[in-house]
Amino acid sequence: MACGHCCYSCAFEGIDMPWEIFKLAMDKWGHLVYKIKNNISIGGGEPTLHPDFWKMLNYTMLYGRPWLATNGSLTEDVLRLVKMAKSGFVKVSLSMDKYHEHIDPKVVQVFKDGLYRHPYPGSNKKSIEDKTCSFEWYPGQDNYIDGRTIRISRNPKKAGRSKEGVIACCCPVLQVKPTGDITGCGCPDAKLVGTVQDGFFKEYEDRIPILKEGATCMDIYRCSKTWVKEQK
Repeated sequence: MACGHCCYSCAFEGIDMPWEIFKLAMDKWGHLVYKIKNNISIGGGEPTLHPDFWKMLNYTMLYGRPWLATNGSLTEDVLRLVKMAKSGFVKVSLSMDKYHEHIDPKVVQVFKDGLYRHPYPGSNKKSIEDKTCSFEWYPGQDNYIDGRTIRISRNPKKAGRSKEGVIACCCPVLQVKPTGDITGCGCPDAKLVGTVQDGFFKEYEDRIPILKEGATCMDIYRCSKTWVKEQK
């Protein structure tokens, strides 16, 4: 994919993460990530295009509940994901906005069936409109099983391929790249803080939020620029 609003600059060329790198990352940190975040994010580009996508998804479920966003381009795969999400096995969000290609109406329908459009009556609609990317369709507030959501990118982040939008961190969490490199966030200039093969670099171990005792989900969602300090 080569979506114009992509802050990662994913493209037609490039490499897919090897299965060995993925498995090693999961074996080392899968339980820890799930314990803190209550899900394990599978990123992209478009995750479903990876040749080992289903193998990776199934392996992730050994450690916790996966979360991913999809543009719905592979209809049959996404319909299968929706069934799994409704049964509580995965969390999956459909990216449905002006930046993506046309989505098969069947995909949109199965995502929307039974979901509620946010904001709820009486809530502040502006709180959604101001966000760069908001989750706007949800299961009912008392539904803890259904893992479906629909999200809309309203104002892209000016990074990567995106030439317009807000100045903000691409994704303020640790990233495992297809090469096995680990960066502090998703920004193009994010610091390299370790590798899947060798672990985190010694000089960063006491600063990485996920490694701290008692870390919370909010601790993780901070751009690396706020927690990685230059060595003297």
